[in-house]
Amino acid sequence: MRTGVGAQHQNNFQPKHKLLQATNGRLFALLLLFNPTVYAGNVHLVSTSYTPHYGPDLPQQGPAVEIVRRALAELGYTLKIDYMPFARALHEAERGRYAGVMGVWYVEDRNGDFLYSQPLYQNHLVLFSRKEANIRFERHRDLQERQLVFGQVIGYDQPLGIQGLDLATQETSSDRQLFEMLIAGRTDIVALH
Repeated sequence: MRTGVGAQHQNNFQPKHKLLQATNGRLFALLLLFNPTVYAGNVHLVSTSYTPHYGPDLPQQGPAVEIVRRALAELGYTLKIDYMPFARALHEAERGRYAGVMGVWYVEDRNGDFLYSQPLYQNHLVLFSRKEANIRFERHRDLQERQLVFGQVIGYDQPLGIQGLDLATQETSSDRQLFEMLIAGRTDIVALH
């Protein structure tokens, strides 16, 4: 069983294991692997940069990291985080090179690989498009009927309303590149939380 740190998906998700007890309905779940990467009081996690929540250039690496760091400190652990593209971060944690992944939404497919804690705080998914594209819709299926190109980061789970639609997809390795593709007109719509 591997570990990761993640955010709760909009599904009615009940974690299997409580490694960190979060308060105030906060999102971003911490998932810790029971493997050799947790030793001598150190927890070594991997993540992608996700400003303003967590990232190497943020003060204390961001509020989500600070919450996890303080919770682990109360248990006698120190936290170290390496940053890399999301799909690679998941792969490295699955291979057992890290104790967990910071910033992973609960996805049923990952349920066998990761243990999820209670959420640290909530966030909301938002769809973005270029203003001049004037994209309006009442149902997610309307996006498919307009033959739009959906942009997503490799390894990210698609939003519930987008899952199962037959949309053309452009993938990239970071949120920043995702918005660059949107601005350049290579995608019509992107979803981020």
